[in-house]
Amino acid sequence: MAIVKLVLPKPVNTSLQAKASDVNTSTSNADNGAWDIMYFARIENDKQVGDIQRLGKCVSVETTLESDNYTVEVEVDDTAQTPVGGDFIFFGKENKVNISGIRGYFAEVEMRNDSTDQAKLFSVGSEMTQSSK
Repeated sequence: MAIVKLVLPKPVNTSLQAKASDVNTSTSNADNGAWDIMYFARIENDKQVGDIQRLGKCVSVETTLESDNYTVEVEVDDTAQTPVGGDFIFFGKENKVNISGIRGYFAEVEMRNDSTDQAKLFSVGSEMTQSSK
């Protein structure tokens, strides 16, 4: 496995999470879904060329304050294609972990309407799963 470092000039989506540091990678169950997966698509003349490529697992997300760059490190296979300047880079959540709703005993939601115009809320819904007994 190799590490590819992506240096991005714009803010990284706050939902992008590196592998949890408490996940034990020495077990046979190391690939337990605690990863965000990075993908990319080749872009030429403002159009996608070819298929979406899976780059690998996100292992680090950092902000370099002095240069305003954002660095994402990705663990890739040695034979994986890598993106070039101008490619569209994005991520997906591993669905082995991120498939349920809110977990726990308590949830609090605050909604605000900062508009001065009247607004109506049609519906609010939620799915909750008790995490333990």
